[in-house]
Amino acid sequence: MQTRQPLQLGSALTLEPESRPGSSLREMLAVLFRRRKAVLAFFLSVTFAAGLFTYFMPKTYRSDTKLLVKVGRESVAVDPAVVGPTMAVTRDMRNEINSEVQLLTSKTLAEKTVDVLGPEFVLNAPIRDEGLFGVRRGFHAAVTGLAGLADSLNMSGDGPGGAEAQAELREEAVITLMENLQVSPEDLSNVIWLGYKSSDPDTANKILSTLVDQYQRQHVDVYSSQAQPAFFESQLADIGARLKAKQQELEAFKGRFKLAAIQSQTQLLIESIEGLQNRIDETNASIEASQARIDAQRRALQGRSETIVLNRVEGRANTAAEGIKQQLLELRLREIDLSSRYADSYRPLVQVREQIRVAREALADEQKVGGEITTGIDPNVQALQLAMRTEEAELSAARARKTALEGQQAGLQDRLSFLVSKEREVDSMEREVELLKQDYANFYDTMRRAAISNAMDKSLVSNVSVIEPATLPMLPLGPRTLVNLVLGAIMGILGGIALAFLLEYFDQSLHTPDHVRNRIGLPVLASVSKRDFVQCI
Repeated sequence: MQTRQPLQLGSALTLEPESRPGSSLREMLAVLFRRRKAVLAFFLSVTFAAGLFTYFMPKTYRSDTKLLVKVGRESVAVDPAVVGPTMAVTRDMRNEINSEVQLLTSKTLAEKTVDVLGPEFVLNAPIRDEGLFGVRRGFHAAVTGLAGLADSLNMSGDGPGGAEAQAELREEAVITLMENLQVSPEDLSNVIWLGYKSSDPDTANKILSTLVDQYQRQHVDVYSSQAQPAFFESQLADIGARLKAKQQELEAFKGRFKLAAIQSQTQLLIESIEGLQNRIDETNASIEASQARIDAQRRALQGRSETIVLNRVEGRANTAAEGIKQQLLELRLREIDLSSRYADSYRPLVQVREQIRVAREALADEQKVGGEITTGIDPNVQALQLAMRTEEAELSAARARKTALEGQQAGLQDRLSFLVSKEREVDSMEREVELLKQDYANFYDTMRRAAISNAMDKSLVSNVSVIEPATLPMLPLGPRTLVNLVLGAIMGILGGIALAFLLEYFDQSLHTPDHVRNRIGLPVLASVSKRDFVQCI
């Protein structure tokens, strides 16, 4: 039996003043102390839940790889399909890298990777259990089994529903792959970093390796030539056939009209025509000279008799008249010679004619002496007549020669006109042949470049190199156990404090003198602790 002890005013009974400094902080601490069990329970529950969640949460592994984008034929080479004029294009490596990043993150690449590996491989990655008794793996296997059972039920049968479910499964795998894929260009370099997260390191490594392989193929397909070598081969064969036909046509045309070495023939004809023209000009000059000599001889014979006095016997011989006649004959011969070579205005000719006039006047003034006269053929007249007939024969020959030369020249000119007209056709055909040769050479060079580019494409030769293959991660990337536990503890503490004040807010019992004053409105004279109160009962 407990014995009652008298109440000691000094220890158990406390007189309460009207107010006390620091009462608010004291009340907060008092609330936390009163609700310490609830705070502790909430703290332990949240911390345990965080730990349990971290434990059952599958670990995440990330496989990494790095690609190097170099300056290659995709950057500087002209597409073999481009056969016309080209222009210089300025390329920036940042644009190149951004283009490759877009290609790596494209949905098309993700779909190709999923088609190679299969949607189930991407979605159902195994759990690498490192926990006690394989609890984590069993939990994940149960969840996966239920999901697989649901999928099998949805895809059962060969109807449209199964195909639609398979398409949805493929789309889900593509989305999952794109969400777990990380692509980032390295700063101040031409390197692109790739990472893929999965619950299994082997799965992450295989998916990333397959994606890089499909990316290299996709990269080659994107930058491959627009036209294949077969196209250029067909075009080359067509141009070769046309070139051969045109060459045969040109050779047959030249052979039919005897146009071999047409430029040389034309040059020879031009030289021959010029030579004939020079001969015709010389013949014309000869004809004019002969005609002038004939005219001069006719003028010399005009008014002269064919007979002359051979001997005159008179009272005495007239030696002066005979001398004048001799001088007159010499002057006439000189006149004929000068008039055949020079114009009438030639000064020596004018002087000779003046001397002839003076001699004739002198001869006329001589007194005639009677006597016996003997006549005969004048040798001078006979010589002039003979010279004139000879000159007329030469004139006729020169005119005939001129006619023949003009005929030859006309024939050569006709041949030249024919060659000139045919030369235009030959030039046109030769231009066509030359253009076909140029086209053949261009297409042959383009075909070679296309064949080389196609061979390099088949060998997956590109300006992208894998400088670090996909790694096989040994340490998990997550979950971060310590961080999760610390965050759970912080959330448990804060939540516990909030729960304590929430419980205090809804609790209507009186625990402090302030509660009595605030709720009842009466002053508190003294207070007894609960432990002392229990002991006093």
